[in-house]
Amino acid sequence: MKRDPAVNGAVPAGNRPAEPFVLKSAPGKRWPILVAPTVAAVLVSLGAVSKAPSLLPYGVPFLAVMLVLAWTNLFVARTVVTADEIIMTGSCYRIRRSRRGATAIVRAIMVAPRGPNFETLFVVDASGKVLARFYGHFYAREDIDRLIAYLGLPVSGPGVPVTGQQLHQMYPGIVPWYERKPMQIVGVLVGVLVVLVVIVGVLGSANGWW
Repeated sequence: MKRDPAVNGAVPAGNRPAEPFVLKSAPGKRWPILVAPTVAAVLVSLGAVSKAPSLLPYGVPFLAVMLVLAWTNLFVARTVVTADEIIMTGSCYRIRRSRRGATAIVRAIMVAPRGPNFETLFVVDASGKVLARFYGHFYAREDIDRLIAYLGLPVSGPGVPVTGQQLHQMYPGIVPWYERKPMQIVGVLVGVLVVLVVIVGVLGSANGWW
């Protein structure tokens, strides 16, 4: 079922505000996103270091740098929408997209494998190519509604939660392949992890780490 553009707050392009629109992550949504991966990374690192103490001088600084970058990016990342561009900036990146080709917005509730559903917003051109994507679990719902109103584009989307594959069938190419086949990706990652464990085990035995 398609959404009615009027229901989603879209306004005619000629009525767009002149001032740039700034979208930032909602303070209340930052900490839940930070806590789980941080705890998991610390536990994995502690386990690795306990098995191979010689990894301590290398693994801990690397982990610390990665976590600091992730934390910093979540707090400083923002999207600025002007009359001509969509500019996405973070701690280590700056992406600019022209709004000239943007013709529509697809709004969907995505079903995450073994996780909570999350809202996603796709800004697409006439061919269905994604120009910009916004993940709802970073932003307040009212901010997403304000962004849609500012963009002033027709809005459509499924009326019920969908998987990546289901959304791809409705809007071909809108979802990247790795989101359409999450279980296969998990299988590949597990296989890579097993190979890494074997390599570390061999290196550890050869170098007397344990």
